[in-house]
This record gives sequence, structure tokens and C-alpha cells, in this order.
Amino acid sequence: MRRPRAGACRKSCGSAGFVGHNGCDLADGRVILPEVKAAQTYRTDHFAPMRRLAEDLGDRLVAGVVFRLSDHTFHYGEKLWGLPVSALWGHGRASA
Repeated sequence: MRRPRAGACRKSCGSAGFVGHNGCDLADGRVILPEVKAAQTYRTDHFAPMRRLAEDLGDRLVAGVVFRLSDHTFHYGEKLWGLPVSALWGHGRASA
């Protein structure tokens, strides 16, 4: 099994506005979009670039996740989530 590779830009989607937005390209062509922010609240404008990229990726998108210093999860929309940064290393006690 091939390991995911990090991509610095989603050039293949034709969206030059996403330069610097990291994604994980899976061996089967699907993509996971993680983003880490140093904030305690989720705002819809934090998801705007990810939402536009999700539209470009279509069914190739597995999930887009914004990690924050919050203790709560946030479901922004189809395949887009906000999770506590602690979810990266444990199961925590995140609440919706």
C-alpha cells in the first residue's frame, strides 16, 4: 500500500486560490483536507476555502477537517468538520 503524500497546492483542481492549502492525496485518488488553526471558535469563513475546494474535488473528497483549540466538534456541511486539535492524538471528550 502506498503512503499518502502531502500536496502543497491543489493545482490539479484548477483553483489557484488554494496555494498553500495542504491536502493528503490517497493512492486511489481521493483527498483529505486537514487544516489546523490556533483559535477557540469555529467560524464559517474559516471553512470558505475548504468548501470551494470541496466543490472542485467532488466525490474525490473524503473529508475536510479544521482542527481548533475548542473542546467541541462542529459539522459545517457535507464532509466538512471542525474537531478539537486533541482529536489528533486521542479520543478526548469532544461534544457537539
